[in-house]
Amino acid sequence: MSSKAARCITLSLLDGEKQFHPEFTHQIFGPSESIPGYRSYIDEDESKTDKVKDVDKEVVDGDEKPTKRVKFNVVEELPKKLELVIRLSPSCSSCEVRYKCEGTDKGSDSVEVKDDGSGHSTEASNLASGKAATGRMPIMEVIKKLKDSLPPVIRVVNDTEPLHISTSISEEYLSKPFGDVLEEYVVEKAGNKETFVLSLAEGSDNAASDYHTKIQNLSLFFIETAEAVDISCCNDGSWKVLYLFLKHGNEKYSFVGYITLFCFNAPFKRPKSGIVLRVCQALVLPPYQRHGHGRKLIQAVYQYASKEGKQYFVIFCNEIFALHTNSISNGIIHFSEVVVEVNVEDPAPSFTSLRDKVDYENLMYSINNPTDEIGRIRLPQKYIDSCPDAKSFFLVLPDTEAVPVAVHAKILPRQVQIAHEIYKLNILSDWLVEKSDDEKAEKLKKFRLMVKQRLVKVYKEDLGAFDDKASKQAKLQEFYLQVQSHYCEILGQSWPALVP
Repeated sequence: MSSKAARCITLSLLDGEKQFHPEFTHQIFGPSESIPGYRSYIDEDESKTDKVKDVDKEVVDGDEKPTKRVKFNVVEELPKKLELVIRLSPSCSSCEVRYKCEGTDKGSDSVEVKDDGSGHSTEASNLASGKAATGRMPIMEVIKKLKDSLPPVIRVVNDTEPLHISTSISEEYLSKPFGDVLEEYVVEKAGNKETFVLSLAEGSDNAASDYHTKIQNLSLFFIETAEAVDISCCNDGSWKVLYLFLKHGNEKYSFVGYITLFCFNAPFKRPKSGIVLRVCQALVLPPYQRHGHGRKLIQAVYQYASKEGKQYFVIFCNEIFALHTNSISNGIIHFSEVVVEVNVEDPAPSFTSLRDKVDYENLMYSINNPTDEIGRIRLPQKYIDSCPDAKSFFLVLPDTEAVPVAVHAKILPRQVQIAHEIYKLNILSDWLVEKSDDEKAEKLKKFRLMVKQRLVKVYKEDLGAFDDKASKQAKLQEFYLQVQSHYCEILGQSWPALVP
């Protein structure tokens, strides 16, 4: 019996002020996300007596057919209680691991064999010798797996040993943010004000590259498909990292999160060629989530991409890229081209929701500030009609209209269309409050058809797999309901209240 590994692991930051558990452990302990033979101290106590399991198996010798059936009783040991505390330095560039484990091994399993007279007892012999025992992972193997997935571990301590607080860990702050500081902002929580700093570092910066190599393993605990990258590598593009730090003083900063950006030239991109910023990983540590930091990070990427003038990127020199360069020095090409798009590599559902919410907020900003020239989502007037009775209210935003808006905002046309639909749903939900059931039914149907017209194009291949009309309509309705739920989550509304 095994316990979910995440319940056994606690990450501790700022001398225990902030403690949290991993969200994922499959890259460390396998698909089951459990540590064989252990359970967490926070799990409820099970029976204090060992369990006896009846095993009834056919024994096979070589490639022959089953020759006998063996019956035996195996005493299952209770899982040991295990606690693993990962004490992170404020910079998260190093850590120490402290483990506590309770329980007593019983040695080999108790086995009773009932032979059928054939003389074969291979299965029973293996069990008695422990070869087929339930198997508890040795604690040192558990530690090794953890060490391979953490910032550099400077110490591993058994909880039975005297506690010696490491001052080097607790005082390991950063003296300054890596890269160029883009913004400082204050967040107030429970009467306390904290200052956060956004900075942008180049992957070609040796200090930033070394730091990122140390901290990026933390992403394995919080990003399902996380993998390590060498941000100093400049093959076919270059890396930048947008960091978020908590400021404790003029020369004291602790780690909060980051977004990695892969920058590459897209000379054949239409309607405009240039540099593409691809968001590859986004991480905000759990104690800082749901405080607006993710939104700040995304907006910082958008604002950076929208800067006036030309952006400069360093890319490894080869013959293809040499056609698009302004200067070459020491085998390195220095591009000076404008950023034309920000996109995301395989976004997680939570990140997609956050990005769509930011896009919707940017659309609302443009509607409320029509003279502001900031590169936000700016729809043509006929698509921002605020009266559901108007003929133009349920107009579908076609690709021909969405593309120029997306080019200006430096996002994908689909994001523009989604923001437009969220905007219409928000207006419609307020408008329906005092309307009759018939009016609600009519307007909600029009909204549903508006969204489905876009979804038919998005899921053309999926819908094309069905031969009959009824199956296509059922699948389209399934896609629509997913979108409907997604929009309601972003707006913080409950759709059933709107259902006629």
